[in-house]
Amino acid sequence: MTKRDAPMIFRPTELVHTLPSICAEFNAGEKTVKRWMSLGAPIARREDGVYTTEKAALWAWLEARSRAA
Repeated sequence: MTKRDAPMIFRPTELVHTLPSICAEFNAGEKTVKRWMSLGAPIARREDGVYTTEKAALWAWLEARSRAA
């Protein structure tokens, strides 16, 4: 089987909305989550102030940072 013939695997995207929800999901305080953002974490803040992140992407970012430390 070549790469071209390989089946594609899709996973549903799990989004976490609002700063308190992100804090609860990742067991972190608001200051910590905002610091992660300043360090390049995949967390977006919309113009209306709502924070959003894809759960798997943020977990991967945190894991990569812990391996680099």
